[in-house]
Amino acid sequence: MCSVARERSASATAPHRPPPGSAKPASRPSTADTPTAVAAAPRSCSPGSAKPQPHHLGLAPETLAELVLAQVRLLRTLLVTIADLDRALARAALPRQGQAADAHARIGEVNLAQIIAEVGPILDRVDTIEQAIAECGAAPVTRASGKTRTVGFRWAANRRARTALHALADNSRHASPWAAKLHADARRRGKHHPHAIRILARVWLRVMWACWNTNTTYNPTKHRAEQHLAA
Repeated sequence: MCSVARERSASATAPHRPPPGSAKPASRPSTADTPTAVAAAPRSCSPGSAKPQPHHLGLAPETLAELVLAQVRLLRTLLVTIADLDRALARAALPRQGQAADAHARIGEVNLAQIIAEVGPILDRVDTIEQAIAECGAAPVTRASGKTRTVGFRWAANRRARTALHALADNSRHASPWAAKLHADARRRGKHHPHAIRILARVWLRVMWACWNTNTTYNPTKHRAEQHLAA
């Protein structure tokens, strides 16, 4: 029985061979000879073959030219509008130039416009200088509970007014001996530069408040602290 089992396993694993005299089975066609392969085959680039025509995708040149001209006309209108706004802003700034610290050290036209637009309405609206200082973010926030007291940065403030005021304070210390001394004194007390700028901005805002409410022009020659250092 073992010999019969071995013969069966051998016949099962042996390759199938056609009997002698029988015809060979037809071979399978190559993939290269199929119609799909022939259609997908690249065309020859012989000199006599026709070149493929390019496909024009997108808009016609006339349409593109019209779109470009429309954008140019729009930009010209915007430039004219910006120039008109600049002239209107200059006319509006003239009545408040001196009161808005036009004579302050190293204040430019852009910073002056920021002071008028952002700090000016605050000075008109508040009743006290302390309210203006708090709204411009130049005063810290004090929190007290029992025996605990903390002083921190004031986040709830007019950010644009604070930016304009800090720019004025930072520029003034490079031209005003009084402002430079205030900044240097704050740094000697261990304050970081941003903290020292806020201290200087708070003092400049007090000067603006006095000029704004008395309708007088800031004059460095009449600033006693400035003249004391210049002497």
